[in-house]
Amino acid sequence: MKEIIQAYKRVDSNIYKIIWAQFFFQLMNASFSLLRNYFMLSKGYKDFEIANFTSYNYIAITLIAFPLGLYIKGKKLRSWFITAMCFLPVIAFLEIYSIDHRLNGLITLSMFCWGIAFACLSATVTPYLLLNSKTETHTEVMALTFQTFTFSMIIVGITHYLIKFIVPVLAVDRNFLYGVSFISAFGLIFLFRINNKEITSERVPLSKVYKTYDWQRIFATLIPTTIIAIGAGLTIQFINLFFENVHGVQSSTFAVMGASTYILVALGTFIIPTVKRNFGYKVAITWVQVAATLILAGLATTEWYKEHWYAVYIAIFLFIIRQPLMNVAAPMTSELTMNYVGEKNRELVSSLTASIWSGSWFFSAKIFELLRSLDIGYSYILLITAFMYSIGVYGYNVLIKKYYAQMSQLANE
Repeated sequence: MKEIIQAYKRVDSNIYKIIWAQFFFQLMNASFSLLRNYFMLSKGYKDFEIANFTSYNYIAITLIAFPLGLYIKGKKLRSWFITAMCFLPVIAFLEIYSIDHRLNGLITLSMFCWGIAFACLSATVTPYLLLNSKTETHTEVMALTFQTFTFSMIIVGITHYLIKFIVPVLAVDRNFLYGVSFISAFGLIFLFRINNKEITSERVPLSKVYKTYDWQRIFATLIPTTIIAIGAGLTIQFINLFFENVHGVQSSTFAVMGASTYILVALGTFIIPTVKRNFGYKVAITWVQVAATLILAGLATTEWYKEHWYAVYIAIFLFIIRQPLMNVAAPMTSELTMNYVGEKNRELVSSLTASIWSGSWFFSAKIFELLRSLDIGYSYILLITAFMYSIGVYGYNVLIKKYYAQMSQLANE
C-alpha cells in the first residue's frame, strides 16, 4: 500500500488540477449515464426512441475527432479542453429542458453539440496529460484519469439514493440532473489555476501526414478497440433499460447499484498499476477482461428466468462484480496503446480512439434501436456484446505480444 501511495505522490500538482476539473465534469457525465434514460422513459419515450436520440451524441464525435486529431498535432491543447468544459454545462441544461418539454428537434441538437464538446475533450486531455507529466508517472496519471468517472459514479449514485429519502423533490430525475450540471461548472476553477508552461508535441504538416505517422502500428491498436467498442455500445449505454424493463429496477436503485460497483472500480483502478508492474499486461488486461466477459454472459441469462424472485438479485450481483473487472483494464489498454504507437502518434491515436468509440456507439445504438423495435430480447443483445468482447480481448492479447516483442528488440539494439 505504501508503494502505491508513493507512486501517486510523484504526480505533478498541475496534473492533479486537471484531474479535479475532470472529476467535476464527470459528475455531470455520470448523472446523465445513470439517469437520462430513466428521465426519457418518464416522459413517454420508448427504449428504441431513446436509442435513436442517443446516437446523435456519438455521430458528432465521429465526424470531427479524426480531423481534429490531425489539426492539433504540435499545437497547444489546454485551450481546447477548457473551452469544451465551459460549454458542457450549458449544453446539459439545454438537453434537460428539451427532454422535459419533449422538444425532439432540440434534443437532437443538444445531444449533437454534447458530442462535439466531448470530442474536443477526449481528443486533447490524454495527449496533454502524457506530454506534461513525467514518464515514470504515466501509469498513475492514466489510472487517475479513469478514476474521475469512477468516483463521480459513486458520489452521484449514493447522493441520488439518499436524497430520495431526505428531499424527495430534489431526487426527481430532472431536478437532480439540473443540480449536478450546475455543480460541474465549478471544475473550471481548477483549470484556470494551472500555472505550468505547456509542453507541445512536434508539428506534422498535413501534406506529410501519410509518411510521418506509423499507420501499421496505429491500425494494429484500433482493431481490438473497434471490436470492443461496438459490443460495449450495445450494452453500456442501455444497461439501465435492461434492469428497468426486465427486472423492474427503478432509477434510485440503479443509481446506488452504479455507486456500489464503482467503489470496487475505484479500488481496482488504484491497484491495477501495481498489478501491471508485477505481472505485466497479460494479467492486467487479458485475464481481467476474460473474467468480465464470462460474467456478462451470465448476466444476460437472467432474463430467461426473470419470473423467479431471485433473478433480479443474481443480475444485480453479476452487474456489480462485472463492472470493476472491465473498467480496471481500461487505463491499462489505453497506456498499452499509447506506448505501442509511440509519442509522435499519440494525438492522432487519441482522436481516432474517440472517433471509433463514438462511431461504434452510434452504430451500436442504431443496432439496438432496430433489435428492440423487432422485440429482440435483451439477453441476446448482451450475449452479442459478450461475443464481441471475446474477439476484442483476443485482439488485445495479440497486441500485448507485439508490444513485448517490440520492447525486446529495442533492448537488444
